[in-house]
Amino acid sequence: MDLDHALRIDTPAAITAQSTIEQRTAYEKWERSNRMSLMIMKSSISVAIRGAIPDSNDAKTYLASVEEQFKGSSKAHASTLIMKMLTTRYDGTSGVREHIMMMNDMASKRPLTLFCDNEAAVFFSKNNKSSGASKHIDVKYLVVRDRIQDRTIVVEHISTKAMLADPLTKGLPPNLFREHIASMGLMSSL
Repeated sequence: MDLDHALRIDTPAAITAQSTIEQRTAYEKWERSNRMSLMIMKSSISVAIRGAIPDSNDAKTYLASVEEQFKGSSKAHASTLIMKMLTTRYDGTSGVREHIMMMNDMASKRPLTLFCDNEAAVFFSKNNKSSGASKHIDVKYLVVRDRIQDRTIVVEHISTKAMLADPLTKGLPPNLFREHIASMGLMSSL
């Protein structure tokens, strides 16, 4: 069965006495797909959320209403997700495995943040432009730009002084080295 037929095809003209058999068949196919799509969408959405979505008899319109309802700032979504992760506790009503799987699922919805102290790398990763200066970049590294566009990762600039991993990768002045080591919690082992 073609369940998404009503979502892909525009609403056909209403059946009249002059409608041909092909027109009637096409309308009936669309109408059945529309009913099934609406039934599946409405039964998949919780009652609390369903009440906030304007009702419609057209599956395509209803789906657009659902999409409009859930458009929002990625920062708002991320902060809501983080608050949910921080406040969710194991309550004993289900198994530990289910709780771990739920927490793992929540964590996978958050984009991975990559901190970079190279402003040019951050710029090139966020912009879909090429220039003479970027010709030397190997094509395999352009995958980062794709992951940024699909919001799998977020690249943020961080100053070199704030990079905690620097003591592990390069020489630093002694005072800055001690600050970074203390921030990583490694001071007691030195």
